[in-house]
Amino acid sequence: MSLQSRLISRSEIILACLLLTCFLLAPSLSSAQGLLGDLLDNRVVTVDVWAADKKGRPVAGLTADDFELSDNGQPVEITKFSPGGGPLRLILYFDNLHTQTEGRSRVIEDLNTALGQGIGTDTLVMVVTYDGILTLKQPFTADMGAVVSALRQVGSEAPEGDEAESARKALLDQLKGTKADCDSAIPKVHAYAKNVYDEVDKSLASLETLVRSLSTLEGRKAILYISDGLELFPGQDTFEYLATECGGDQQSMGQLAQEYDNSQALIRLAAISNSKDTTIVAVEAIGPRSSSAGPARAKQKPSGGNQPTGIVMKSADGVPMVPVAGLGASGSSEPTLEQIRTRNLQSSMAFLANQTGGVTVFNTKNFNTPFDTLSQDLLPYYSLEFAPDRAPDGKVHVLELRTAKKGIETRYNQSFFDQRASRDYGDRLLAYLLYQTNEPNRLGVQVEMLSAEDATKGIQTAQITVQLASVVLRPHQGELVGRLNFLAVSQNAQGETTRLQQATADIAPMPGATEHVQQFPIEILPGQQILAIAVVDVGGEMASFVRQDVKSP
Repeated sequence: MSLQSRLISRSEIILACLLLTCFLLAPSLSSAQGLLGDLLDNRVVTVDVWAADKKGRPVAGLTADDFELSDNGQPVEITKFSPGGGPLRLILYFDNLHTQTEGRSRVIEDLNTALGQGIGTDTLVMVVTYDGILTLKQPFTADMGAVVSALRQVGSEAPEGDEAESARKALLDQLKGTKADCDSAIPKVHAYAKNVYDEVDKSLASLETLVRSLSTLEGRKAILYISDGLELFPGQDTFEYLATECGGDQQSMGQLAQEYDNSQALIRLAAISNSKDTTIVAVEAIGPRSSSAGPARAKQKPSGGNQPTGIVMKSADGVPMVPVAGLGASGSSEPTLEQIRTRNLQSSMAFLANQTGGVTVFNTKNFNTPFDTLSQDLLPYYSLEFAPDRAPDGKVHVLELRTAKKGIETRYNQSFFDQRASRDYGDRLLAYLLYQTNEPNRLGVQVEMLSAEDATKGIQTAQITVQLASVVLRPHQGELVGRLNFLAVSQNAQGETTRLQQATADIAPMPGATEHVQQFPIEILPGQQILAIAVVDVGGEMASFVRQDVKSP
């Protein structure tokens, strides 16, 4: 199926494991969950390191002995050390929801120049846009002419950032001179902040979905994230502007924006990106906002000083969030509204870039220089590996890398999401559907969609048959039991994709049974579509993937 159109609906961007429905087929099986669900695996964490001298030149000849690595503060042994490099998959990601026309046009023009001059050897490029729906404009290709054509199409479509900026200015105009009616103005600011928060949250979820879908593809991945910024605390500047108009405490009013805090979603996205070998380069399309935003600086160099300590993101005025070029670690002691706005927008992008070993391109209208050095910035100079000696805990872990050699500055992925690699079946299913990757059907899975009369609106039941010959069954309380996970996602001809759905069934087949039949209610889209289903044998760590055409009435 062609991937030339829309991929994922913004109301349906929900990742693997957010929905978990358990069908307990026998009361005695409930106690078997620990037996079947907590198997350990040998996993490896990769840390890519960019090492440069103070002039930004790559430093060659380093060894594992030159580095010390820790996981959540605990030293770990570097089990593998090798030079970086190799093929790169570059994703040009235009966040049209948060980008204005003028800045985006400049980025596209300079990207076309960079692509025409050759962006690097062994580079595959993909073009994606997001305007509430993730849309694939150009699948991975080495044909830069095809990429330029896709960019031309992107440039012909109006982004929504202009409208969003107009809405903000309209609100500020409404708040101006509201001294006599401040109480009634507060709900307006709350409504505005909540709307911005929801849009940023969906944007981050879209990015996470893309990162996960790319995880099964070989080679390093890098997302050139093009945006005017994502507000860390949506509406903070408008809350503080209202305080100014009403004669209130500006900082106290600004604290109200902490209700709309995107930091946890950013921390999660950065850690997952690192676990999926994906770097984020943050490109601020709008250019310098005003002289109060600080001096223009096109790109942060590799520097430990540009990296926040751990992953702590604090909040209100004067408190460090993420170091931003021109604003320092915390901005001025009494930042202007424009500085608050700029820092809020840039902090999120700087955090994603810093945490994933990427770079930022801020406060510039000329993108030629940073784009010319893109390949050098993205290909790591060294790759380190270590093997955690504990069970995966499903949490974000902070990495810290030190080098004893003087004059060396580093960038590296500073966190990872400690998830069992063999359980990333949802990611594999997304790639299986979206990129037609090859996957086996070792369990002999067959799928039959039940008739429309048996389906409620928007839900259709899939009857899934699994051959038991390859399913691992374990003795438990006098029975042989197993656990099967079922995952499903579908995509219509327009490229719209449902959320990833999951269900779990513990089974105790009767003696002599050769197959297990499971009914799985699935949310599907109207009309013709492709349904992809994965069945995972938890005990045997084996998965089967099947695709088939489905038509919904």
